[in-house]
Amino acid sequence: MPVYNGTIYNDFLFGSFGNDTVYGNEGNDSIYGQGGNDYIDGGIGNDYIDGGDGADNIFGRAGNDNVFGGNGSDLLIGEAGADTLSGGNDTDYLFGGADNDVLLGGAGNDFVYGGYGNDILTGGTGADAFFFGSLLEGVDVIKDFQWIEGDVIQISKSGFNASSLSQFNYNSLTGGLSFLGQQFATIENRPAGFAVSLDVQLI
Repeated sequence: MPVYNGTIYNDFLFGSFGNDTVYGNEGNDSIYGQGGNDYIDGGIGNDYIDGGDGADNIFGRAGNDNVFGGNGSDLLIGEAGADTLSGGNDTDYLFGGADNDVLLGGAGNDFVYGGYGNDILTGGTGADAFFFGSLLEGVDVIKDFQWIEGDVIQISKSGFNASSLSQFNYNSLTGGLSFLGQQFATIENRPAGFAVSLDVQLI
């Protein structure tokens, strides 16, 4: 597996059409995985990362990164910084990490988890899962919840210290979703027919 390393400067790095490992290191880098199942680490800096084709594992790391998974089932992790993660086609797994992130699942049945910060979450087409780990993580906006496509909201039972779905409330006028009176999400499109008992899961 080829390994490509950036410098402390602003680099342009291109992988092969095989399975590559790419480290941007420091600087505001532009990284293109191209084909294959790649491991890409942006490192420090505001990076642009495009995984290309294949099932890629991409880490933005520190900085405000723009990360695109491309074709294939990708794992995208923003970590520190206000990141934009775009899954593309197929089933993707998006984790925003710290700060206020923008996550776009794209086509496919995606797993979308903003993490800490007030994040903007868009599942796209497909049966998507929007995950919430704790009340301490901020108030996220879900742009396009569609139960008719199979979308679901998954909530960490241990992270919320929740025992029942009856502890959750949905305000159909505002789209606010709350736990014991504390709001943790806004379903911006306010889909008709949304019900906590049907569309929310404790896991």
